[in-house]
Amino acid sequence: MRKRPKSGIYEISCIKNNSFYVGSAMNLMCRKNVHWKTLENRTHFNIILQRTWNEYGPESFRFRVLEYVSNASDLVPREQFYLTSFSGSFRRRCMNISPTAGSPLGVKHSAETCEKMRKGKI
Repeated sequence: MRKRPKSGIYEISCIKNNSFYVGSAMNLMCRKNVHWKTLENRTHFNIILQRTWNEYGPESFRFRVLEYVSNASDLVPREQFYLTSFSGSFRRRCMNISPTAGSPLGVKHSAETCEKMRKGKI
């Protein structure tokens, strides 16, 4: 029996400059793989995150789960909770382009696609 992917809220942080990006995902590990792959290919949609990756390199980045969320309809509101809580210097370190949460809910990668992304074949 296959394990069900974990969904939740995550943070990508740069330990060199203390900046961070917050997102939500139905499949956290698959989402991490997509972020890393597009960052390595220099094609990430978030130009701030991409430039920080280019400057400091992959060894400076960490992915961590902030909160597991079992109900998919709660993902965006929980992500928004984190984004709304940022203020002052904390907000300035945030690499999210928009202060409003968004999620690619409904986009589901097959196990085969996730494995290909993990192996760097997509």
